[in-house]
Amino acid sequence: TGVVMAEDDGIEANNGYFGTGTDLTIRTEGTVTAGDNAILALNFGSGALSITATSTLDGGDEGIEASNSANGTSLTITTEQSVTGGEHGIQAENNGTGGLTISVSGDVTGGIVNYVSDGVSDGIQAFNSANDVSGSMLITQAANTTTYGAADGIDADNAGGSLTINAYGTSTGGTGDGIHAVNQATATSLSITAHNAYGGVNAIYANNLGSGPLSITVDGTATGGTGTGIVANTGAGGSTTIALNAGAAVSAASGNAISNDAGDSNTTVNTGASVTGTIRLGDGNDNLTFDGGGFLGVTEFNGGDDASILDGIVDTLTFRNVGGTVAGATMLNWENVVIGSDATLGFSDDQLVAGRLDVDGGVLTQDNDEEDHFALTGDLGVANDGSLVFEFFTATSFDTFNVSGVADFGVDSMIDFLFSPSFLAPSPGTELTFLTSGGISGFGLLDFSITGLNPSIDATLLHNEQLGTLSLSFSSNSPTVPAPPTLLLFASGLAGLLGVEGLKRRRRRKSACPAPRTKA
Repeated sequence: TGVVMAEDDGIEANNGYFGTGTDLTIRTEGTVTAGDNAILALNFGSGALSITATSTLDGGDEGIEASNSANGTSLTITTEQSVTGGEHGIQAENNGTGGLTISVSGDVTGGIVNYVSDGVSDGIQAFNSANDVSGSMLITQAANTTTYGAADGIDADNAGGSLTINAYGTSTGGTGDGIHAVNQATATSLSITAHNAYGGVNAIYANNLGSGPLSITVDGTATGGTGTGIVANTGAGGSTTIALNAGAAVSAASGNAISNDAGDSNTTVNTGASVTGTIRLGDGNDNLTFDGGGFLGVTEFNGGDDASILDGIVDTLTFRNVGGTVAGATMLNWENVVIGSDATLGFSDDQLVAGRLDVDGGVLTQDNDEEDHFALTGDLGVANDGSLVFEFFTATSFDTFNVSGVADFGVDSMIDFLFSPSFLAPSPGTELTFLTSGGISGFGLLDFSITGLNPSIDATLLHNEQLGTLSLSFSSNSPTVPAPPTLLLFASGLAGLLGVEGLKRRRRRKSACPAPRTKA
């Protein structure tokens, strides 16, 4: 209950060294300062090893070193104040049949002296063996605390049961990773919840070779150094889920933000989160979704396989509840690119290569007061209030869209025509082809909207299924005097469209004229 000071170990306890002990329990309520280990606990007994420190621990080698033999059951470490070690803050090895649990409520620091060269100077270093067939490994770091290691902030190696790391504070690795977690083949699932993580190499490195899924959730800053912000590996056949929630910002000095190997992955960037740098997903069925999250800092969206579904691997990139422009050249190896609900997206370089682009509830806009000639290498689908926006400036200057594959218009598909005030009546019968494709289907399901067309001009929407084109044909329609009301002028401008067989004339349920966006 009082202060402990020692030149060697502050507290050294060996239980059942000759195979006769059961439980080993250590509790300190006063500060412990030692030249070697503040607490050294070795349990060879048949029971549990438990260490509770309610005050500060300071060791020249280890703050806490605890080892549970194969004879034992569980290993539990709980700290309420700071723990400091010249090598590791906390080093725990569980070879028992029960679980390994580490709960820290204060700062943990490892590697404050010259132990960096051996590469194992961690804030928390923990190992759980395959003997733990029914238990699990759990590391919990309290909010507003810091775990620092000259190598890794938290280094966890698990061979038995599940591995869970709840790092609600800040985890920092000097020459290594902020959080370094490995599940061996004999383990099951791996789960990491992190607030702030910083690493000289990776902010978060997770490698799950176990039989269960890998999940990573971040709501703070994850910044890597020479490596990657977040590395998530499972091997072929594995499954990864990454959720970046409000407050998350993922990046690395190297420019590599997120990477995944040959396993299947599902990554979602939610509202209030952002990614800066490359996102590179390997083989496997990968889904990357920006659901309100920031994507303008992403320099490469890479599905990791190719853009063909023939190999059975399907990668999908989806945008929902976002707006902005992106370079299509940064989108690589996607079978599907989806502009989903409440998303308004423009392509700053007027190009995209993908198996298919689906405008499904969102808006693909070229509304930037510039003439654009967008080229899609792949198929196009529009449905569910999804809309294409075209600008017309003059009879020789307007937006075009070339689709190398087929264009499929589904239920509630939409085209918005935006006419500049400078657009004058062309010669009667002039046709302006704004969309070409390898074939068009679903024309009868297409809705439309026209904004800004002079009421003295009739516009007729034409389609040639054999040639795969959509065009506008113009004719004169001089208004009578006095000029009709605005509503009638709008109706007059649509007069030519009303006679097109099979063309719907339903008023659009969402804004037909998205706010103009400056081309990036």
